[in-house]
Amino acid sequence: MHPYYFGDSNRPLYGVYDPPRSSAILDEGVLLCYPLAQEYMRSHWACRQLVNQLVKTGLHCLRFDYYGSGDSAGDSVDGSMVQWHSDVDTGLTELKDMAGVTKV
Repeated sequence: MHPYYFGDSNRPLYGVYDPPRSSAILDEGVLLCYPLAQEYMRSHWACRQLVNQLVKTGLHCLRFDYYGSGDSAGDSVDGSMVQWHSDVDTGLTELKDMAGVTKV
């Protein structure tokens, strides 16, 4: 588990990269986009358990908080659907670059 900030330095996103924990490391990754608001708190444990199972199968995983949520920069009022869609694209690029995977 490697927590860090990525993306635009003026609007950094908080993410956690989990490398594969298997002898059969795949050229594939999973980008987990946490839900927002109250659902974030209710699903956090389940999302962590999902990632633990995925890395055991050899997948690279990156989970992140959208801009204006969780530990990412910005306030909740700063978030928007357009911004969050851009955050998903940023997360996809980050996972590909960080893990060297071609399929997400």
